[in-house]
Amino acid sequence: KDIEAAVSKTWIDLGLGEHIYAVEMQAQAIHDSYRSLEQMLRVPTERAALGEITLETMLADQLPPDMFMIRRRVMDGKIPDAAIRSTVGLICIDCKFPLDNYQRLVNASEDEVAGYQRRFLRDVRGHLAKIAQDYVRPEKGSAEFALAYIPSEAVYYYLVNAAFDLLRDFGRRGVQVVSPLTLSHKLALIKAGVHAQRLSENAVRVSNDLHSL
Repeated sequence: KDIEAAVSKTWIDLGLGEHIYAVEMQAQAIHDSYRSLEQMLRVPTERAALGEITLETMLADQLPPDMFMIRRRVMDGKIPDAAIRSTVGLICIDCKFPLDNYQRLVNASEDEVAGYQRRFLRDVRGHLAKIAQDYVRPEKGSAEFALAYIPSEAVYYYLVNAAFDLLRDFGRRGVQVVSPLTLSHKLALIKAGVHAQRLSENAVRVSNDLHSL
């Protein structure tokens, strides 16, 4: 019995060791993936590609294919990263957000923070102004607003807290800054509006058919 108990304990210990090793490997894989993602966000070209991929995935998951376009020419030959056909016009989305000075701000010393914050907010102001100029064109068929997509909740909430007045001013000019979470809510509302319009159009057709009968 003592021998059996010892053997059983050995197998249990071996099994526990294997489980611990597997957990450690999974934790390392998650850590490596996080570091890889963090490195991608530091490189402008890879960051832009990541933003485009996440944006396209969200649109494909939440909207029917006939409601959105990816990198198509729209007003005056402009090419937004995406555009949504809505009841209020074409909603253009830009996801190339300037984050270089934000990365420097996060890693800055206490003496450097104020300077990098000014540079980052200057970058944001210039980028949002360009979106307003290129994509808020109701006379050309756009909606009265466009979306500036930030693929990072951390950056979005930093702006909400540190630059609320800036976001509010550009919101009045028709540029709405969104994160993955807030964009998801907006897509649900846009889809509901299009669905309601289609139901209304179908109701009108049915009414006309009844009158014809």
